[in-house]
Amino acid sequence: MSRSPDRPRSNSSLSHCAEAVFPRAGRAAAQTAFRAGSLGFAAATANPQAAQRRLLKDLTSRCERTQYGLAHGVRTPEDFLTRLPVVDYQELAPWLAAQRQAERRTLVADRVLFYEKTSGSSGPAKYIPYTAALRGSFTRMFAVWADDLLRHGPRLRTGAFYFSISPSFGREQRTEQGVPVGLEDDADYLGPLLKRALSSLFVIPTGAANAPDADTWKRCVARALVLRGDLEIISVWNPSMLLVILDTIEAQRHELQCALGLDPRRAALAEPNIDWAVLWPELKLVSCWTSAAAAPLGLALARRLPGVMVQGKGLLATEAPLTIPLLAAGGFVPMIDQVFYELEDVQTKQLSLLHEAVLGRSYELVISQKGGLCRYRMGDRVRVTHFYGATPCLDFIGRGHDTSDLVGEKLQEGFVAEALREFSHEVGSFWSLVPARSPHDHYVLLLNQARSQLDQRALAARVDAALRKAYHYEHARALGQLGPVRVVASPRAAELIRDHQLRRGMKWGDIKHRLLFTEPADALLQELAVP
Repeated sequence: MSRSPDRPRSNSSLSHCAEAVFPRAGRAAAQTAFRAGSLGFAAATANPQAAQRRLLKDLTSRCERTQYGLAHGVRTPEDFLTRLPVVDYQELAPWLAAQRQAERRTLVADRVLFYEKTSGSSGPAKYIPYTAALRGSFTRMFAVWADDLLRHGPRLRTGAFYFSISPSFGREQRTEQGVPVGLEDDADYLGPLLKRALSSLFVIPTGAANAPDADTWKRCVARALVLRGDLEIISVWNPSMLLVILDTIEAQRHELQCALGLDPRRAALAEPNIDWAVLWPELKLVSCWTSAAAAPLGLALARRLPGVMVQGKGLLATEAPLTIPLLAAGGFVPMIDQVFYELEDVQTKQLSLLHEAVLGRSYELVISQKGGLCRYRMGDRVRVTHFYGATPCLDFIGRGHDTSDLVGEKLQEGFVAEALREFSHEVGSFWSLVPARSPHDHYVLLLNQARSQLDQRALAARVDAALRKAYHYEHARALGQLGPVRVVASPRAAELIRDHQLRRGMKWGDIKHRLLFTEPADALLQELAVP
């Protein structure tokens, strides 16, 4: 989906590249961090069983110091794997609530630095505690990725790096005990030392961190990126985020031409179709999700930015860094010295350890990490593609059976059912929420009963508002990654959904009514004459 990277370079050329990328005082510290992280990680991949065993001892030591570990009698790694239940967020929610209220080692052994929010399955949001150790896992992931990129990726010159900022738009900033919720800058994931070493390279959009609304945030980011002719690397989560920023630049082109003054790059903004290579002549790499539902958006981004390497992030979640893209590995490698993996076979539902993974088989991830989440069901599905050393590479193939995720909104069926409960008298006994790609990513509420166009528009607005209680759906809507909900009513809706499922290979006996489709169903919507 992108151009091939340059061939690996010798150590001397690597040193020369590092000199260019880290031209200030932080160069030596960054190089040391990257190389140390890479060497240790490479050694771990040669013996994943030993690396995971060492990590499990550390996680057991953390767990036994918590009320959660004491309640389950955890003292040894064997206890960890036999006495702790496999849980999802809802089962941990009471423990996490108690942790936020008291901060007394209820679920987390170490001091919580901050909480990050992500979408919940049956409630508006989940709170994930971050400790120094968990943040260190993200720092290590970045160091390993950066070292691999310097050795095997496109030749870098300026090092100017935009690391996406997740806007908060004025939402709550503290828990009951005054612990921060969220970060002002996603670069804070790197920890203070590495962030300080790289600070001179970051492109910081003025005003974006405190933007009161999505439009202001997009304008701030668009302006900051346009002003940096030396921009070389862009890191975002979902490719739709960068597509939105490119659209914002096109919409604000006249204002941005003025901001560029006499800069000759302003000519790119005067063209009917912006030449992004003229606007950003140094841009070489975009890092974003490119797997599963993000794949078509990644391809769209590659078409908009020809000649730029679009590298998949692998599986990077709020809960933990799960897999890392390595050019040397030709795939996505688990963070085996930071996250403990249990693999649940999609077919048999049997749990295996990472070193027991079978080539070509699909699994659901159960993880334990350094921030207090133990034997935690992620809801992510992966497939073993090949091996790097002795470590299985895992490609993300989608969320679990009850989750829809077009652009990172992670809507889950339980939440959707609860959100639409108040509309039960209006939607009737049959309804389904269907994701759609065309003409712009959005959701369609299918009803099996006729109603006026006026009623449909009013209901669509109310349903959209109910879904916006989900943290990531609200972000996607606010930033323009998702369009508003639409309502389509047809007496043939149930029949057409059944036929659609049969065409996809389902057997009559397996067809069940789904409140939420987990994959785009544009073909079905076309049969219902949805434009």
